[in-house]
Amino acid sequence: MEEKKDKDFKSLEQEIRHEKNELNHLKEELAYEEKKLEGLENEIRSVEKNEHSGQHKHHHHHQHDHEKIKLIFIVNGTPAPVVVNKNCELKTAVVLALKESGNEARPYTDWGIKWNNTPLDLNKKIEDYHFPECAELFLSLNAGHGGGSKIILCKL
Repeated sequence: MEEKKDKDFKSLEQEIRHEKNELNHLKEELAYEEKKLEGLENEIRSVEKNEHSGQHKHHHHHQHDHEKIKLIFIVNGTPAPVVVNKNCELKTAVVLALKESGNEARPYTDWGIKWNNTPLDLNKKIEDYHFPECAELFLSLNAGHGGGSKIILCKL
């Protein structure tokens, strides 16, 4: 009888150890996701700050207007217009469009983007695509979700 109790106790100890390991793993995953989210939020604040300060300068620097373009992102069927610097990487505009459309829960890496049914590279500069003003770009969730990567957004 005593031997069975020892086995049950050891089995419970193993189960507890396993559950603690699982919990620690989940805590690490959560911390990683929170850091990714914090980084995204900081990037968005930075872009918003630059956007805001750019509005004040707008009246004095009309010669720079040709460097910006208005793109219409269609996110889950909803248009999200974004004005960006053509010199930025496409991912900068995507992050802004996701914010504009209220789709910030998933990182930009989880989304695919197409123009005229052609997939686009988020790391290429906007100017490389020669979009017309108000081009419609379609954002949709990828089948799988992407891994983490640091985003560096450019100033608007």
